[in-house]
Amino acid sequence: MTAAERLHVARIKEMDCVVCGASGPSECHEIKQGSWFTSLPLCPDCHRGSLLGIHGQKRAWHIRRLDELDALNVTL
Repeated sequence: MTAAERLHVARIKEMDCVVCGASGPSECHEIKQGSWFTSLPLCPDCHRGSLLGIHGQKRAWHIRRLDELDALNVTL
């Protein structure tokens, strides 16, 4: 990870969750592994949660009708 990527990830982690709006700090989710500039701020439930999370059943994502590109647009 470059210095610029580390700075970008630090900023992402300070943001509120892009899916549910939970107050930061957030976890940094990479849309594509190693592509740090297309990362999303997610709370633990929306990131790793077995029911709600992007790495689980994605229920929070489906309820809000979001996919990763929609979430990236909100992040930017």
